[in-house]
Amino acid sequence: MMKDLPEITVGVLNAPYIFEINADENGVVKPGGFEGRFLDSVLAALGFKYKMLEPNDHEWGRLQSSGNWSGLIGMLHNGKADIAISTLSVTEERMEVVDFSSSYALEETTFALKKTGMNPTLAYLLYPFDAFVWMSLVGAIIYLSVILLFLLGKKRSFGNIILQLISNVLKQPLQLGNEMQKFKFLFSIWLCFASVISLWYSAALLSFLTIPILDVPVQNFQELSQAVQMGSHQCFVLKGTSTIPFLLTSKEEYLVKLGEIIEHNKWHYNISQMSKGNHISDKIVHIQNRMAFDLFYGAPAFKANILVSKDHLAVWPIAIAIRKKFCCKAKLNRILSRFRSSGLYMKYLHDESIKILLAMSRDTYITNENRQLNLQDVSGAIMLLFLGYSLSFIALCGEIIYFRLNGLKVKRR
Repeated sequence: MMKDLPEITVGVLNAPYIFEINADENGVVKPGGFEGRFLDSVLAALGFKYKMLEPNDHEWGRLQSSGNWSGLIGMLHNGKADIAISTLSVTEERMEVVDFSSSYALEETTFALKKTGMNPTLAYLLYPFDAFVWMSLVGAIIYLSVILLFLLGKKRSFGNIILQLISNVLKQPLQLGNEMQKFKFLFSIWLCFASVISLWYSAALLSFLTIPILDVPVQNFQELSQAVQMGSHQCFVLKGTSTIPFLLTSKEEYLVKLGEIIEHNKWHYNISQMSKGNHISDKIVHIQNRMAFDLFYGAPAFKANILVSKDHLAVWPIAIAIRKKFCCKAKLNRILSRFRSSGLYMKYLHDESIKILLAMSRDTYITNENRQLNLQDVSGAIMLLFLGYSLSFIALCGEIIYFRLNGLKVKRR
């Protein structure tokens, strides 16, 4: 039965998990990946046998300076293929030379990079409370010190009272003498306040130490463009896509500059590098469609480590590219409409995403775990301790020298 079916040529791009060209034990070539499985289902419903052909330049299709088209679009334009599929976006330029089916998905172009953990510094001692809480705590200590100074008279100095209250917040006993017995209600309120603040601070500080604090990476394309211009980041795109032409012809100056830098440095990558997860970091950014990021980084385990920006460059419909005067465009559109309504395409995509998650090692995607404290984590506290000891020692030496000098002056008199 299959021998009687008409055969067409399909232009494809071989990319792991997206469109794979596989051969079984008998040498029969079958497509894999979510786009490959989708193509097989569509052409089976359409009633065609097919052979797959890949362009030599491995590009989707862009208009070159010579006026010729590269990649899949070039194959259709030159009559080497009847249809082409591989997450092809529909653009005005491409529609001038080829036809497209009705869209079966949307391509939202965005970017992704790895989140970075921030090593604890001396400043992490201030992280548990925000500025308002710290100011309120300082105000409460000063306010109570003024009240106690008024109640105790000249028996205690203002500085001594403040030091006693600070020590009490740090879980040290409050040593203000028997006079505090007269003010039990005030004393009880302060002890409750100091205990709660101390417990909250300790709990929050430990959470900051045991879970890495994530630095805030670039959030949108404007910040990305600024970071690339400053030289702190590199930005890579898939070669032969419509991303670079869109950037270079944009009305936004920061997008044009981003496109010029990418084109000048030839920052391109292929989809196999994306599947291995070894070509993206906190300083190396990928521009790609959100669907691909969902495929490779969509699992919950990845989301802790990979930031996919909420900003988007543009939204293009994804469709099957067709050579001009293809016989069965109307029937193809009806089939795509039924498949789109059934959610078949997204099912294939989610199946491949699970394969990626199972194929990758645990170390590849789990980095944001609770961990034990180490010396580096408490280095800030140790530095603060030695700084305090050093200042205390300097003050002690100063006092000794001061009283020695005063003693010599008294003897001379």
